[in-house]
Amino acid sequence: MELGNWYAWIQGQYQMASIAAAIGGRKHRYPQKPFAIFENETQISGEEKFLLWVEEYNRRFENKEKQNDTERP
Repeated sequence: MELGNWYAWIQGQYQMASIAAAIGGRKHRYPQKPFAIFENETQISGEEKFLLWVEEYNRRFENKEKQNDTERP
């Protein structure tokens, strides 16, 4: 129930922004980026995303290696 209320609230924020942009003209513009969900939310760069992907890939590879080592007689 609480999650449904939150979804309805965020949807209302987007609707208010679109109505304000339609009626208010240049004074009110529709946001270029999505609303921040959390106060401390920050956007990460493409390089950071890639580095996170590499770390995850390496971790999975190492886990697979360990699993293969334990399965060998």
